[in-house]
Amino acid sequence: MEGIKPNQYTFSAVLGALASEGMVETGVQVHCSIVKFGFQTRTVVCNYLISMYLKSGMGKDGRLVFDGMETKNAVTWNCMISGYVTNGLIWKLSKHSTT
Repeated sequence: MEGIKPNQYTFSAVLGALASEGMVETGVQVHCSIVKFGFQTRTVVCNYLISMYLKSGMGKDGRLVFDGMETKNAVTWNCMISGYVTNGLIWKLSKHSTT
């Protein structure tokens, strides 16, 4: 499969699987690859990164991804809300902007 490059959906699928299996260390390595391939600004990829970090209890990392996003959608906010509720951090959401 030489010459085949991943796309935003490849990374999203991988992040979803890693989050489900609790493999955050590998997810962090995938995050580096996402930056290397230039997908760090894609909303769908960022949503999966947020979800992975928050499912792994890494709220600060999820928040960094959220804060760095150019475009946030309903899925983005759902990831943040559900992740913060799961981690007992819901009170921190009031500090987020609505942009």
